[in-house]
Amino acid sequence: MKKMMKLNIAICDDNKLVLENEKTLIEETLKEMGMPYKMDKYQNPENLIKNAWQYDLVFLDVEMDEVNGIVAAESIHNVNKECLLFFVTNHEVYMDYAMNEYAFRFWVKPMSKEKLKFGLESAVKRLENNNKCIEFNTDRNVVNIPINKIIFICAENKKTTIVTVDEEFVIDRPYKAVKDMINSYFFYESHASYYVNLNYVKAYSPSHVKCGIGNHEYEIHMSRRKYTEFNKYFIDWMGEQK
Repeated sequence: MKKMMKLNIAICDDNKLVLENEKTLIEETLKEMGMPYKMDKYQNPENLIKNAWQYDLVFLDVEMDEVNGIVAAESIHNVNKECLLFFVTNHEVYMDYAMNEYAFRFWVKPMSKEKLKFGLESAVKRLENNNKCIEFNTDRNVVNIPINKIIFICAENKKTTIVTVDEEFVIDRPYKAVKDMINSYFFYESHASYYVNLNYVKAYSPSHVKCGIGNHEYEIHMSRRKYTEFNKYFIDWMGEQK
């Protein structure tokens, strides 16, 4: 049986009653899911920010007296980019600002149990994929690469090039074998020889995909035959991130 990961969770709301109600609802839902967890609660977002490095999920109010939740989210991501943020607020007007700070979910209070369960299941899936690594041998040593650090892979004759945020590798394995090793919902084929991480896609057209991070930008092939299905998958995937 697959061992379930333990979630480290924080909840932050300056209203003590709301904080306790959200804690109870999240705990009930996690217990029903059989999900191990550790949960901390904060009324002061500054205290949360100091400890943000340790959390997988943060449930965050937007309107707080000490520090605005949007500002707190930016600080959290500065120290923990893998943390998934659930914004819970009274006002939809903050949605655009929240999405700019990589909101995993944005909910108007009160949280519904149905949405919460679906959001938690999606979060676990994302975290499991983020933590997944592929392993291969080079001429010098054995290399482990987290798949969330891979920008794309491509076929090079009978070998495969793996382009990551840090460096590139050419390994003596066929493209399909490496693609099967990754096998992640946030990757998709733009071409029979290219498998790209959707998190790094900046733009695409029927002929190419621009992807990368910072100044490291790449232009890879898009098959016209694959464009329609790629476009549909990308739009659906983007919708799941909201």
